[in-house]
Amino acid sequence: MSDPVDNNTIFSAMAQEASGLYDLIIKIASLFLGGTLLFIEKITPHPSACSVHLLGIGWLLLIITIVLIAIIRLINIKSGNHAMGSEMDHAKALDRIGLPLTYVALSSFALGLILIASVGLVNIPINDNCRMEKCMNNEEPKNEDGIKKRGSLPFGNTKPEPKPAEPKTDTTQGK
Repeated sequence: MSDPVDNNTIFSAMAQEASGLYDLIIKIASLFLGGTLLFIEKITPHPSACSVHLLGIGWLLLIITIVLIAIIRLINIKSGNHAMGSEMDHAKALDRIGLPLTYVALSSFALGLILIASVGLVNIPINDNCRMEKCMNNEEPKNEDGIKKRGSLPFGNTKPEPKPAEPKTDTTQGK
């Protein structure tokens, strides 16, 4: 039979796992925030109002996630201090606050990533002249006249662009 593991070893392992989880979430949230802000013109070349709103909500959710994780880590530090001082009632009270905040942070994180990813997917160019292979090779799509154009899924504003007015010719000249 194996030797029993003491509580300090278990606590240390749990603290390391929690720290790793929080670090991973903060890194991913920060990368999504920075990446979408840096490459917004590539993600949404012609953003609709709805796309901009979804991006804004996604960014806000990721910021909320980062703030909540900072608060959770502070609560965990205070809980650990109480536990080390044999004040288990105070430690358990703080843990009861930290656990729901963790679930809110994870939900906010997941929803923020989903919103930002959905904006990217909705704005993928999908017309006949722009297959994914061409777009990935940075080839500009062209219309029937050979003029470069960019297309994306119509999401929000689907009104066609007005045609330019044709110049009027005077038919009364020469008489």
